[in-house]
Amino acid sequence: MECQVCQLQQRTFVCDKCVKNSLRDYRQRINRFGQERDAAVAKATTALSGAGNSGTNGMESARTLRATVSSLERRVSELMDGLAALRKENEQKRDRLQTFRTKLAERRQTLTAAKTMSTSPSVTVSSVVISAHASLASLSSSIAHARTGLVQELVEVFGISHDDTHWTIANLILPVPGDMRRYPPDHLNAVLTPTIHFLNLLSFYLGVKLPFHITWTQGKLGVGLPYIGAVKGVGSESGGWARWYQQHPLHVSASSLATPAPSSPFTSITLPQTEPTSSATNVESMIFDPHLGIDPSIMQNRLITSSFTTGIAMLLYNVSYLAYTQHGVNVPLHQVAAGDVLSTLWGICFGFGNGSGILGR
Repeated sequence: MECQVCQLQQRTFVCDKCVKNSLRDYRQRINRFGQERDAAVAKATTALSGAGNSGTNGMESARTLRATVSSLERRVSELMDGLAALRKENEQKRDRLQTFRTKLAERRQTLTAAKTMSTSPSVTVSSVVISAHASLASLSSSIAHARTGLVQELVEVFGISHDDTHWTIANLILPVPGDMRRYPPDHLNAVLTPTIHFLNLLSFYLGVKLPFHITWTQGKLGVGLPYIGAVKGVGSESGGWARWYQQHPLHVSASSLATPAPSSPFTSITLPQTEPTSSATNVESMIFDPHLGIDPSIMQNRLITSSFTTGIAMLLYNVSYLAYTQHGVNVPLHQVAAGDVLSTLWGICFGFGNGSGILGR
């Protein structure tokens, strides 16, 4: 019906009798649904508890049985894993035991051998020592023979020979220091290069480290110009054990300055400038003193020539040192004083006098 105030359509009103009937029907349905619910719950409880009318085990007993079986399977799996781990550990222990048994057997054999040696030391020990000395002597002899063969081939390759007055290498005469002024710089450079190579190879074959090291300006063996000097000591500004650690040339070049008649064997040749030593610096300061009246160019050439002389002296020292390291090789004193390099190298390779030197030992 329509409201007289808001003019809206409202629900239709019912009478008291209809309302009572509706409430009665609603309560009846609630009671019926409650009874059905209780019956379903009772039925489910009966099914879970296994107390059915048939007398067989219910759902609860089946679930319990399945849980028990699963627990037993998991336990068996754990036991199998543990058994596998124990078997692996047993195998490792067996291997260790076998190793210990082997070591124990070796030690027993060693003790038995030691006891046997202790009972007869005069025979066994002496035989072992003699055998070791014989092995070492055989090895040393083999090495010496191999070195002798290499050195003989080296002499043949470089063609070292001599006549009544001169020694030659690669068909070039190597003069002694006192005669070098008689030869041009190109000849000296040409003969010094194979001499340096021969000395380096000979020391390498004999296993001897020379006190003065030869380097080349291009950083590779035989490429560039040769210089000689001792290796400067690590952490020492004075060169370690060596005084002459500056590099000195082993080559000469024609002088570009006109100089007067030479007063020494080397004043007719000049060399590239090298790093001066402290004593050379003091001499140089005296050279350029205008009050002394000395030609600076002449004295400078003499300083450079002195560096070449020092390099030749180092080369001679290397040769004498190499001869000193060889058993039975005695270099005559007059030969060392004369600076005859090739004669000394020949004596190292083939021995002096009756050939008593044993090369390579």
